Amino acid sequence: MKIIKECFTSLLLIAFIFQSGSFAYAETSLEETILINKVDISRTALKSISRGEKYIKSIDTVIATLSKSEKKLQKLSKRLSLAQGKLSGNNSLKAKKTLKIVNYLASKVKLALLQYDTTELILKEFETSTLSRSEQEKVNDKLVKIQLNLLNKGTKGLEKLIKDFEELSNYEAKGDLRMNLDIDQEKIGTIKAEFKLDDYIVKASNFDSQVEGHISALLDAAPKGQDAIKLEFKNFLDFISKDGNMYVLIKDLDIISEENIDNFKDTLDKLEEIAKENKYIKYNDKNSEQAMKILRSLAPHKVLADGKEILSQPMFQAYKKDGDKYYLTPTRYACDSLKELANKFDPFNGRTCSDSQYNNMLREFAKTGSMYIELGTYSKLGFEGITKTGIDNIEGFIIFSDSDIKEASINISPDQARYPNENFTLDYKKNSHLNIDFYANKGEADIIFTSTLSNNKFTMIEYKGNISSSKNELKTTLNLKNKKILGDFEYSNKEYKYNYDTRKGSYVPSKKVSGNISGATNSSNELQNLVINYDGTDLKTNTEYLDGSFDFSKPKISFINHYNGKYYKSDISLQGVWHTTNKNFSDLDLDFKSFAKEKEYNYDTYKYELTGKEYETAHSSLTLKNTIITGTTVLKTPKGEDFISISTDGSYEKDYLILNNNFSIDPKVASIFDKNTQIEKARDSVRVTDVLHLISAIEQSYQDNGEYPTKENFHKNTSMFLSNTPKDPSGAIEINGCKFGYIYEVGSDKNGIKNQKYKLSTCFEANSNIVGKAMKDGGSDNKRYERGIDIQGNFNEKFYINTYSTWEQKEINNTVTEVTGNLNIDVDQRGNKDNENIYFNINVNDANIIKFEMDNTSTIDYKKVEIDTPTNTVDFKEVLK
Repeated sequence: MKIIKECFTSLLLIAFIFQSGSFAYAETSLEETILINKVDISRTALKSISRGEKYIKSIDTVIATLSKSEKKLQKLSKRLSLAQGKLSGNNSLKAKKTLKIVNYLASKVKLALLQYDTTELILKEFETSTLSRSEQEKVNDKLVKIQLNLLNKGTKGLEKLIKDFEELSNYEAKGDLRMNLDIDQEKIGTIKAEFKLDDYIVKASNFDSQVEGHISALLDAAPKGQDAIKLEFKNFLDFISKDGNMYVLIKDLDIISEENIDNFKDTLDKLEEIAKENKYIKYNDKNSEQAMKILRSLAPHKVLADGKEILSQPMFQAYKKDGDKYYLTPTRYACDSLKELANKFDPFNGRTCSDSQYNNMLREFAKTGSMYIELGTYSKLGFEGITKTGIDNIEGFIIFSDSDIKEASINISPDQARYPNENFTLDYKKNSHLNIDFYANKGEADIIFTSTLSNNKFTMIEYKGNISSSKNELKTTLNLKNKKILGDFEYSNKEYKYNYDTRKGSYVPSKKVSGNISGATNSSNELQNLVINYDGTDLKTNTEYLDGSFDFSKPKISFINHYNGKYYKSDISLQGVWHTTNKNFSDLDLDFKSFAKEKEYNYDTYKYELTGKEYETAHSSLTLKNTIITGTTVLKTPKGEDFISISTDGSYEKDYLILNNNFSIDPKVASIFDKNTQIEKARDSVRVTDVLHLISAIEQSYQDNGEYPTKENFHKNTSMFLSNTPKDPSGAIEINGCKFGYIYEVGSDKNGIKNQKYKLSTCFEANSNIVGKAMKDGGSDNKRYERGIDIQGNFNEKFYINTYSTWEQKEINNTVTEVTGNLNIDVDQRGNKDNENIYFNINVNDANIIKFEMDNTSTIDYKKVEIDTPTNTVDFKEVLK
């Protein structure tokens, strides 16, 4: 039940600080403008009925009389709201007429209530308060005690946050950093880059930081098709970030070698000049400075210190007493404190409230209602709201002592005419119950939570919730009784569907995931086991696409999930042991498989269609056993061929990780390192496009002539439908026995009528297109991509659209036999160490083409450090000149 107390204390603290702040600087009422407009609309509607003008005159007379009594207006307003609710659902002519009368009367009443300002009376009561000084001091002392008590209850977590923040943001680290990158690849060229930061010292002080050390760097690159460049230098670097500004000192700059760096020559010369002057390059930004000031003000230790200072004086003061109730109003000090808070984000906002601003705060606070406190062993802090636009009722209270909360209640009822049945209620009583009822937005939010408490621990919970929007909906029930948990849920995803008969559209459920929940707790309300089973259904096809389960039986965890989508499916299985004390897995087995469903494009229906075949595209199996990690992962092509194989081993424990991944790429797909497959596919795409253009011209020729073109008239009959006759993008080449170029064939149909069928074909370069398209197009030649009518039949004529005499023979020679690599990660942050090593490389045919390595070794000392602001600076703009 500790969480309930923390929630209530947080809510009470927020109420104290922000109840006044939300009304601090309002000048005019937007609600008044809205209500005046509503009065005009309802008056116009009432004029449209018989005797409407007389009704308006009578109502205006009544309101003028009732405006002298706020209580009578409030009573009438509630009765009118109920009447509006009843009449709104009645479609009879009499009910509609009556509703127009009621609407105008209700709008006039609400406008009168809004304009019925009790502020001056409250201000006068405050100025002429009959409370004695001792009573005021007694209330003030109690309010300050409550404020600080609430703050103290919330500071335990904040103090831990402060401690963690101080440790993470105040330290000094010393070490060495090295990074190397080597690339030697035919398509890219050669690149060698080295960076070293030796004997570095890193300092951090909250939001400021400093890095200094000796740098040596080398860039030696010869990109393919470009001039080689080389730059090697070393220097001492001091980089400081302080108060939102940045400072860089480049000292002892020694440019060892330089080649083809003319574009940077002027900048290097300027840096050498500044390095000799021993000056910091300064980059300042006013926005960054302001942002840094705000961040500093929001630092946890600053927030806590400011909170204690602000709440050490009363934010409210008593101005009158009615029975045991002391009625409260915001203090001038509260107005100034909120003004000071706003000043952190807007320095032009000022730091203190003017008389008019404080009076506005009091007026706006009075318009919302009254806050009061009853003193005693258990104090009662309450709020009584005033009926206004959109709200019929708002009230609440909390009864508490220095150590606990006895009772709490909140009741908010919107205007029932505009928002039927909508409400929010919260009812809490120590060792008895906690109940919440929330209904809003015509049922899009509908939550009922009831419970019983014993020793302020839940012994029974009943929860029923419905959260929905136009595109999704979640329904949930959850019950806890006799330490048993039972529940169920249903999530629906909706999509827009248009009805052409009614010419209306709406969102209807398209997919649904539903499941059940069961479990148990112990006597301390700690979760002992929890089981969730679920399944998903595609409502459009009425097929199941998802099922799974989650099982936690302390300390074991099991998760199984099966997904079966239209083009993809997967299986996940996870078994492990979870330790709640150190929040860590000691044993873990993970198995993952994914599958692709083969699909083909149907050029007749212009849609992809499933062939019924499935291919495994990935399989990963990982195990964690007593801190030791082992596993394998295989990634496959969409056709199920092994692509990348990865073997994993390592170890894991808190703040320490070693992970070694050795991978190999299958030579059949590793050819991407030796030839530009993407260019081949691009040329194949041009061929497919050319074929489609030619087919369009051929079909249009048939429409004009009643037969398909022949060799004699092909160009004559199709040229008018083509901007130019396509040619193969690679010209007259021959690869593996396939002579490139567009072949056209024409023949007779089954009845012997000439030129009634045709076939158009081309070769492909990319092996994936040969296998995926040419071999599966239904034609007679597996080497060629064929389209047309009866493409397996016999034809009378066959010729190339473009004339070729010879073909240049080319062979596809895959020279890649082996591609391997490693990705190794070693992180050790135990104690005061911060050591990281990352190694990545790729080898082709035993030749290393890419290698990257980073090694950082340092020791950390968590302590307060000072970072000074440099004075000998030069603006960065001077360097860029």
